[in-house]
Amino acid sequence: RALFEGIKDLFAKLFLTSRPHVDLTQFITEMPDRFRSGEQQDFTDSARFILEHLGGYDQPLVRNVFAGELEHVTCCQFCGHRSSRPTTFSDLEFMVPTVSDPSQGPTVQQLYNNFLEVETLDGDNKWECPQCQCKRDAKKWTAVLSPPGHLFVVLNRFTSFDEEKLVPLKTKTYVRLQEPLHIQNACGVFVYHLYAVVVHQGDHGGEGHYYCFGCRSEADQRQWSICDDSQVREVPEQDLYNLSQGPMINDNPYVLFYRCVQLPKSHPPQLPTRYIEEVEQWDRMDRGG
Repeated sequence: RALFEGIKDLFAKLFLTSRPHVDLTQFITEMPDRFRSGEQQDFTDSARFILEHLGGYDQPLVRNVFAGELEHVTCCQFCGHRSSRPTTFSDLEFMVPTVSDPSQGPTVQQLYNNFLEVETLDGDNKWECPQCQCKRDAKKWTAVLSPPGHLFVVLNRFTSFDEEKLVPLKTKTYVRLQEPLHIQNACGVFVYHLYAVVVHQGDHGGEGHYYCFGCRSEADQRQWSICDDSQVREVPEQDLYNLSQGPMINDNPYVLFYRCVQLPKSHPPQLPTRYIEEVEQWDRMDRGG
């Protein structure tokens, strides 16, 4: 409950304040001890923690924005028996491959297609078919039953470990962000446009800094900004596509947020009078009024 109230207070300040930035100290006091240590936290772990403690899929705020449904299917190649298991998700995690030329990396669409790729189960990895009651060759795949309104994508760059330095190694492969993402299911094709990118800056997973590129997800003309601690400034869209290249080789897209184009536009936010009055008072304190 305290975390939920803290988020409401934080967003009211962000929406209404005339200050150039908002201090997160008060919000962090509502988080568990490990978030109050002063040490940098992994963005993905923190985001998943917040979504879970907002109520997860049982909370309409999470379910209506980020939740989608996957189907994990396994099919016996001898008798044709299919076993399926639906799961609800709030984010998708794609493995970023290591390539010989890091500048010639995949698109996000290609990473998504790899995520759905059919896997063959054979040899020592045969499937125990409940119909045949023995191990059989099988095909295994994942399908999207219901795509979310907003898609939270993790580009997993930390897949190996340096045992000497005791730090996660980072794959710095360039991932092309220019194209929209298309998700197809039985209902048709859903188109997603990128509106936020969290960047990990650093040589490996044991160090670094996070900053973010973002734009208004429903704006007709998208103006990108960079948010780096208390500094926010407008930047050309091309800056986003220069990540993981040349002098930006250690600045790598880590988390992506997409909005479905077919999603109806949001209603204008309406804040309770209490929040408006509190933020106005908070602003006056800052000006010494």
